[in-house]
Amino acid sequence: MLVVVTGVPGVGKSTVAAALTRRLRGCLLAVDVIENAMLGAGVPRGWESGVAAYEVAGALAVQNLNAGLPTIIDAVSDSQASRDTWRRAAASARASMSVVEVRLADEHEHKRRLHGRARSFSHLPEPSWDDVRDRLERYEPWDEERLGLDATRSLERLVQIAYEHVQTAG
Repeated sequence: MLVVVTGVPGVGKSTVAAALTRRLRGCLLAVDVIENAMLGAGVPRGWESGVAAYEVAGALAVQNLNAGLPTIIDAVSDSQASRDTWRRAAASARASMSVVEVRLADEHEHKRRLHGRARSFSHLPEPSWDDVRDRLERYEPWDEERLGLDATRSLERLVQIAYEHVQTAG
């Protein structure tokens, strides 16, 4: 089972992905963590480093899925090209794929969360609100059926809804 937890920066997708991973006793692959490590190893930051981080996560997802581990992806995945990485991984491992899209309609709360987060990345800068708005404008619709989660709910409730969804879909 491959679960893609998606949404723009600052909505809470990493928090949901981590909690869902614990609930599923699975493996978490966070694209930002991978890209930060790549940048720390001297890979130049740019479009290519982002694409490479997705591809690394996709390759690791196949390995984990083939080992029988539920695998949870934490990534914005705002384009069809980025989503193709997850589609290929699921197909390669002959695994089901579920999409959980985390959203936050309250702009004030979204800004507060974005500016209040403190991730321990030493090489990958935090996006600005303008960066997030740009991602929102370019965010392509998913082809797959997906579960939409409103991140104003409690984390426990979000994880329960996501868990039930992936159990039914998988």
